[in-house]
Amino acid sequence: MLDPVAMQEAMDLIVNNEAILIDVRTEEEWDEGHAQIALHIDVDDIENGMRPDVAKEMPIYLYSKAGQRAEHAKEILIDDGYVNVNNLGGLQDWIAIGGAVE
Repeated sequence: MLDPVAMQEAMDLIVNNEAILIDVRTEEEWDEGHAQIALHIDVDDIENGMRPDVAKEMPIYLYSKAGQRAEHAKEILIDDGYVNVNNLGGLQDWIAIGGAVE
């Protein structure tokens, strides 16, 4: 997971459309609330081959409930050739840096 300075840098990139934010939690968790600008790709779908539709060089930030599933998804994406994948931690970490939720 990222330190506070890296978290703020991540938020700036995401808000400026220079990176993407992916929620890897379940559909039920997503429906309970998620980062406003996040894409939703369940970690199970990533395990089954679903990938974000972005260049493999694009910065990708992942979050889950507490960060464990995000770390697992990160490892899968890196193994598949994505070169700038980061574990943002949990949804609460996004909220802590001022990220909007819906």
